Amino acid sequence: MARVVLNSRHLKSAAHAKILLYGPDEGHSFICRGTADHMFRRAQQHQDSRRGAAIVETAIVMPVFMMVIWGVVEFSRATMVGQIVTSAARKGARAAALDGATNATVTQEVRDFVVQALKGVQPNDINVVITITPGPNNANPNNQLSAARSRDICQVTVSIPYEKVAYLTPRFLKNANLRGVCAMNRE
Repeated sequence: MARVVLNSRHLKSAAHAKILLYGPDEGHSFICRGTADHMFRRAQQHQDSRRGAAIVETAIVMPVFMMVIWGVVEFSRATMVGQIVTSAARKGARAAALDGATNATVTQEVRDFVVQALKGVQPNDINVVITITPGPNNANPNNQLSAARSRDICQVTVSIPYEKVAYLTPRFLKNANLRGVCAMNRE
């Protein structure tokens, strides 16, 4: 014959306690310390005190947890915008490498790309710098695409202040610029 000792940790409700107290069948007997109602009340008091502790723990941990989550979101946004700005520089360098390109058309193409990719950004927030390094035996084009010749290196640098694309007012990246650079040979 099995003997089971019950205390308040084993009980889920008073009905559960009575089932265990009388046993599921005739082959078991139970030794109980106190009545089922007494043991249920002790279990309920223990649960109530744990509920208060859980609320305090949540109140302490939740702000820290939310700050970590928001930091992950903000840095993910910075990474995404950085990729878009790099793609815009690549697109601008590709356009600058073609015959007939001008500084104004490349700048406009880059700004249109970024504005379309990042809703809410104004074209004037995007800084585009075109630098041309003359190829061997070529005259200096003074950073003008219309004067560039074959084998000149056309470099396009695109930057945007992070505060223009952040979800919240940034504290850690307040003065940061997200920048993309790409260079291609003029055809």
